[in-house]
Amino acid sequence: MALQRCCLLHIILCICIVMNLIMTVYCGPDTANKTKQAKPKRQPNNLRQSPTSKNVNTGAAKCGKEAYREMDGMVAQYSSSNDRFPESIKELQARCLKRKEVLPKMEDLKNRCMDGLAKRVVAVVIYSMKRQRKIMCRKKPNKRMLEMAGAGKCINSFRPAAQNCVEEAMDHVIGIRNSTDNKMKIPFLCCTFVKMKACILETGHRSKQCSEEHLSLLVRQSEQVSNGPMNMACGDYNEESDKCDKIQVPRRLANETLPKSFVMPMIDLMESLGAE
Repeated sequence: MALQRCCLLHIILCICIVMNLIMTVYCGPDTANKTKQAKPKRQPNNLRQSPTSKNVNTGAAKCGKEAYREMDGMVAQYSSSNDRFPESIKELQARCLKRKEVLPKMEDLKNRCMDGLAKRVVAVVIYSMKRQRKIMCRKKPNKRMLEMAGAGKCINSFRPAAQNCVEEAMDHVIGIRNSTDNKMKIPFLCCTFVKMKACILETGHRSKQCSEEHLSLLVRQSEQVSNGPMNMACGDYNEESDKCDKIQVPRRLANETLPKSFVMPMIDLMESLGAE
């Protein structure tokens, strides 16, 4: 079980970093318009019921279920924007400035309202966001910033279709959480990641705005953060084999709505394996 939990944490790290750093197509506000706000069946065990310290200047609501919804919304806010992906360095720097205040609010909510597993998973999400900011939000443009801004038109051209790929993955994560087959949860999650990546790249290949250079950039960034952990955690359930084609990954129930972000379903998934 300890190895199983370790593997899941590696996969969660991959998904957090890849979704925030590479794809930049996750549909935060768009998803909110397409589906009702998710109302969790149960409150995560690792959320504190009420804060004992005075509230700080973040505008954060009380702990408990409200913290669940607020963290979900803040991750969605950081992972997406109401406007298109930046197509110039000026636009990229403006986006960085716009999101500057989100991370401290997330840190505060994590420290005041979360314990145990929930706190650790959110810490991984915040780490990936800080890493993204360190690379993509420098005053003096670096090579990565120039490359991503140069790929902006490509990303924007297939972003709506790619959003469907991400929503499909979130659908499966909730289904995996509900599954009673604990031995298959890691393979299920690995295959969800593999299929999400393939789906996004396929939408990119269909866009006339995308060159092979643009798509190669996205693939390289994905592989830089995912290859090592995914190889260790997933074994043969990867994009090089046909094992993922031979299993049926569970889906969410018809009465379950998609959350704004993937964070809380991931926490629930870990808890379903008895992680602490």
